[in-house]
Amino acid sequence: MTNPEIAAGTEPEKIDFAAAAAAEPQPDPFSPETLRLPPDFEQTAGVTKVLNNIAVRRPTDQEWFNVHPDPAYRGTYAAIKLKAENEFYLVAGHLAEVLAEEVIYVTIYTVMTKGGTLMLWPIRMPSNKDRRRDRWISSAHEAAVMAMERRVRIKADMGAGCYALFTSKNSLAGTEPVWPTEAFFDLLRIAFVKDGLFIGDLNHPVLKSLHDGA
Repeated sequence: MTNPEIAAGTEPEKIDFAAAAAAEPQPDPFSPETLRLPPDFEQTAGVTKVLNNIAVRRPTDQEWFNVHPDPAYRGTYAAIKLKAENEFYLVAGHLAEVLAEEVIYVTIYTVMTKGGTLMLWPIRMPSNKDRRRDRWISSAHEAAVMAMERRVRIKADMGAGCYALFTSKNSLAGTEPVWPTEAFFDLLRIAFVKDGLFIGDLNHPVLKSLHDGA
């Protein structure tokens, strides 16, 4: 069928696409949204990130963080903490009873900060012996559980004798943590064995220092 307007000699209105595009508001090339790389950019770019250093510590009061929600990325183990150095040594399970006077039991959580720092966070297991200390311990575990669902931050509340917990009001959409593909035991190996923080026998220098004063 013939278009009546064309048949009558009337040209259809031409759209100036270049002018229309110029009239559209242009995004700021330096805005966070424009510059932010997608979470999987390393995979799409063919980049392989080498994971060779993992801190073993508690998140600071200035760090927003998440905890890996998969139970396979946490576990309870025997450990020795050197208070002066603030260092944790992972102890082989068969030595826990032999070193009963030295070891503590900790749950180790896999943590990712908002800035992308991966760490392992050992939190001591609650005990009925010291209720005051348990307030710090229980609040730390509560923060770890909350961080499995949303981004959180903790700060020591000396008056209350526990950690104060803060949750982010912002959505995680677009900023979800990119968790490592390595298995949890590989993370433990990198964090503890690589740096000499694993006690697998009674000849470890830390045990000699504790027992002999050397």
